[in-house]
Amino acid sequence: MTEQTTMAERLATASMQRVLYPMARRLGIPGYVEKRKGDLVAALLAHPDCQEAYDAETGASAHPAPVTESPGDDEVARALRTILAARAPRSAPVDETAVRLIAEEVVRAAMEGAAVSVTVNDARTERSVSVGAQHARFPLLLKVCDTFVDGKRMVPWLGGPPGTGKTTAARSVAKALDLSFAFTGALDSPYALSGFIDAGGRTVRTAFREAWENGGVFLFDEIDASHASAVVAFNAALANGVCAFPDGMVERHPDNVCIAAANTFGQGGNANLAGRVRQDGAFLDRFAMIHWNIDPALESAICPDKRWLRTVRATRKAATDRSVTGATITPRASVKGAALLANGVAFDDVCEMALRCGLPDASWEPLLSVARSAWGES
Repeated sequence: MTEQTTMAERLATASMQRVLYPMARRLGIPGYVEKRKGDLVAALLAHPDCQEAYDAETGASAHPAPVTESPGDDEVARALRTILAARAPRSAPVDETAVRLIAEEVVRAAMEGAAVSVTVNDARTERSVSVGAQHARFPLLLKVCDTFVDGKRMVPWLGGPPGTGKTTAARSVAKALDLSFAFTGALDSPYALSGFIDAGGRTVRTAFREAWENGGVFLFDEIDASHASAVVAFNAALANGVCAFPDGMVERHPDNVCIAAANTFGQGGNANLAGRVRQDGAFLDRFAMIHWNIDPALESAICPDKRWLRTVRATRKAATDRSVTGATITPRASVKGAALLANGVAFDDVCEMALRCGLPDASWEPLLSVARSAWGES
């Protein structure tokens, strides 16, 4: 690697941390910018000012301009001043605006490159829709939701660990199908699903009612933690294609998409998933079961700090290998930890907040040792 490329790499890394990542986070696409770091390096190396600076500092001038630093300079500013030090006039400080504009262009390119385009076939038209960063199994989920049986859309059950993007995927299905989106968490009664008539005689409608009657995507999240009566009501609606609401029976709209999501497949909980209820076999048979595990590529995309990501993965593997009860190290740990580190929080404190999650000392200390080792080796 040449000296010029090394400097461009350093500049790109610093820019990711100080410029691109905060910008992308505001736009909702943090991780995919990091995947485009090579584009930023290439753009810097191809930039005329960069080439002139390198040529001047290595051959055209025996006395390259000094790199000046101000008290408020950050790493980006220092790197920019070094790589662009030959800009005329030689003695003047270099404005970093030009290269920051390159960085912004790379962000825009990253947004376009990160987007996943899917082709949707429905009764209205065939169209291509950009839905952004998605789980590897998203195309399968979309096909299931766009599959009809007896005139009604098939209902998928997404089963997988916490933090794997189930809600995000359901919201993206709505975008792809050009439908509204609504969801509920675990329900404690059938009335929370179907609604009720209040003391004034008014019918209280629910998000499920709106999607069922008028069309739209409805996500029943944490369905395996809901009260049995709410699940029975949901089952009856799916079985019959018609739902009993307080003010009458309503048929399911052709554009109603129902998605169930859970951390289990309805077989009950375990030490890490307390409160999950074993579901009736006839009820489970109504769903297209989709395993929704951690997608390494998606996790890499949404975590901008690759050193931290390697640390998370090493700790997760250690917890799995040791069968540590209570350890739940999900992609949320990757995203939370990266944000905390970027904001200057100490490494051990980040581990405590993002990885430990209440583990007792005896279980946590070996994992912390693994995390520290992985962080030091990165």
